[in-house]
Amino acid sequence: MLSQANTDHYAQASKIDTYVAERDVVLTYVLKILDGGGLLDNLAFKGGTCLKKIYYGKTPRFSEDLDFTSSGIDVDSLKRKLKSLLHDKEHYGIHFRINDQYSSKAGVVLSYGAVIAIVMRGTRMSSN
Repeated sequence: MLSQANTDHYAQASKIDTYVAERDVVLTYVLKILDGGGLLDNLAFKGGTCLKKIYYGKTPRFSEDLDFTSSGIDVDSLKRKLKSLLHDKEHYGIHFRINDQYSSKAGVVLSYGAVIAIVMRGTRMSSN
C-alpha cells in the first residue's frame, strides 16, 4: 500500500518533491502489475522513465509516463490486456481507470495510449 509516510521518506531520501515521489512509486507499481500479468513479455520499455529506472535511479529527473514498443501483440489484444489488469481495479491501495486514446492517420492506428487515472487517499492524480 502506498502510505504517505513511505512516500515522504522516499522523497526525502531521493531529494525530490513528494508529488514526484508519489508518481514515481505509482509508475513502479504499474510496471509490477504489467509484469505480473505477463504483458511485459510483449512490450519493450523505453523513454525517460525507463532511463531513470534503469540507469539514473534516485535523481530529480522525472518523466510522468511509461513508454513501450509492442512486439507480438496487436493493438486490440494490448487494449484488452491493459484493461483486464488495470481498468477499475485496485492494486496496492490505488484505484486505476483507463481511458483509451488513439493516434491515427487515414484510418491506420499509429499509436495507442492509455491514460490511467489514479485515485488515492482522497486525491486524484492522472498519468498519461
